[in-house]
Amino acid sequence: YTESLVSSQDPCVLSNRSAAYLSLNCFDLALQDSNIVIRLRPDWFKGYQRQGECYEKQGNYSLAISSFQKA
Repeated sequence: YTESLVSSQDPCVLSNRSAAYLSLNCFDLALQDSNIVIRLRPDWFKGYQRQGECYEKQGNYSLAISSFQKA
């Protein structure tokens, strides 16, 4: 990784990295990135979608439903 990608504040990059972390079962890292996406772009559904996927994988279904509803 280049430093610019690792420390990216680009919501698209962070959303994609969150998806990659999810596919690797690194749910805490995926959740961190999804939360940053939401902070940067609260009007964009992808952050909430990724967040919901993280919560679902962690078995926190009430938070997952809430995130999916926001998406």
